[in-house]
Amino acid sequence: MNSTSQLQKEYLNVIHNIVNMTKYNDTKFYVTYQPFLENIQLPRTSDGDVDVTYFAPDCFHWSRKSHSAAGLALWNNLIEKRGQKRADWEVGEQFKCPVANQYLE
Repeated sequence: MNSTSQLQKEYLNVIHNIVNMTKYNDTKFYVTYQPFLENIQLPRTSDGDVDVTYFAPDCFHWSRKSHSAAGLALWNNLIEKRGQKRADWEVGEQFKCPVANQYLE
């Protein structure tokens, strides 16, 4: 787990460095990062145990339930303004709707 966590941190650091490069940030084009899984906490049952319904039967891959939650969180990240994107998601959160002209800042 420690080596996996370290690799994840290094990977995120590289991604952040790329996104912040000046060649990817001008008035006509920019790269943005969708951090909705960066600080994810595994959902828990009322007993405090990890909710295994978020995993496929192999206990490694995501289930339909977690794919649905991640898709919703990604959508919400896409709608959130640059610099104000959430790095997690919550069970039961609602879809955000785009607002007219919100990207014309």
